[in-house]
Amino acid sequence: MEDVESRFTSANDFCPHPEYWHSPDSEATEREITLLVAELIGAIQPEFVVETGSYHGHTTLEMALALRGNQHGRLVSIEKDGNAFLEARRHVLGYYNNLPVELLSMNTMDYVPPEDIDFAFFDSWQEGRYEEFMRFHGMGRLKKDAIVAFHDTAPHHQVMKGVKILEEMGLIKTITIHSPRGLTIGQVL
Repeated sequence: MEDVESRFTSANDFCPHPEYWHSPDSEATEREITLLVAELIGAIQPEFVVETGSYHGHTTLEMALALRGNQHGRLVSIEKDGNAFLEARRHVLGYYNNLPVELLSMNTMDYVPPEDIDFAFFDSWQEGRYEEFMRFHGMGRLKKDAIVAFHDTAPHHQVMKGVKILEEMGLIKTITIHSPRGLTIGQVL
């Protein structure tokens, strides 16, 4: 049973109505943001998607289902916490067979993408999202014009600081959704 997000995030100037969003716990992505990310996959039709931070796999599952609906593309989702990885694996692979998803239990900073990334959803440890972007970008694995999304960009999180640095460096241009935890969507320049 999902609970209203206001149980986990207080109303503030950034998001005055957190009760409009829902999440199963204080760590999972808001359900409405999960669905938006999945719809982005339907809209941009990516071939290769990377998610950093599977957690319990709710967003992972929706992204994989969107790729299956596209009838092309694949997802690699990475989770470094062993217990969260097992829950994600159970959640994603327990519901559907033959989804275009590979779940990896490892540190995202050790992952080497085998091909160029069309869409990346950065939702791992907060301090690492900037570093993950820079690593993938430095490897030449984030395509020019790739779409990237950073979760937890609301002011009470640390992620937006790194996103602003990426913008100042001229690596991405962004828009921010004022959900309780914040979502910033960008395009690689």
